[in-house]
Amino acid sequence: MKKRIALEITGALAGGGYRRYTESLLAGLARQGPENEYFLFGVFHRGFPERALALDVPKGPNWHFALTRFPQGLLFPLEEFTPLRYQERVLSRLGVDVVHGLGTRTPRLDRIPSAVTAHFSGLFDFPKAWDRFYLNRLAARSVRQARAVIAISEFTKRETVAAWGVEPAKVVVIPHGAPPPEFRPETPAEAAARPKEPPFFLFVGTTGPSKNARLLAAAFRLFKARNPASPHRLVLAGPDRAARPGMEEHLGAG
Repeated sequence: MKKRIALEITGALAGGGYRRYTESLLAGLARQGPENEYFLFGVFHRGFPERALALDVPKGPNWHFALTRFPQGLLFPLEEFTPLRYQERVLSRLGVDVVHGLGTRTPRLDRIPSAVTAHFSGLFDFPKAWDRFYLNRLAARSVRQARAVIAISEFTKRETVAAWGVEPAKVVVIPHGAPPPEFRPETPAEAAARPKEPPFFLFVGTTGPSKNARLLAAAFRLFKARNPASPHRLVLAGPDRAARPGMEEHLGAG
């Protein structure tokens, strides 16, 4: 049966893993559910609408952008703490049957059923009030509100059930699909030409609280204390954001 499905995409606008997940999922939906009508839904202000239009999304008569320009910092708290349901009114006018939040968040909904993909779970001590509101409160409410939750791993499912009081039966694990191969072993000639560097431990991702990179930094500092002659370094590949001072503290850097 044909469905009208709204896909909340604003998590993908910052790029990174959420964008890759969103674009890959949309491509899969275009292949597996071509009979459905899809609405790429989002409310945001900065970079409107270019940041959404820059996403690699399927093309066709059943794919539509449904974007509204409004500051999230005003609308989201109003909807969370008052009876205002602006986003749900917009979605109702579109006649959608279900809303899927692709980035661990959905609008506050009283009438339209929802599903959400949980990329993380639990409460984190984010330094900024907005991050605590957006990534803690909104994520927890979205998961509890949803009729179905997609967890990206068994660990995420366990943490979602434990931290947010979700019924295990409504959480299904669907791991992230592997991207197309982008790496290959280097050839002997390439290995010989590569500058020789000391060995290192590599961490790829943001260094914010949700990745617990501080624990990694503390572990590496302990490793170096116990193995002072080791040439190993810790290499962080990703945005520092507000976590850099804490990382430097745990690493003992100035």
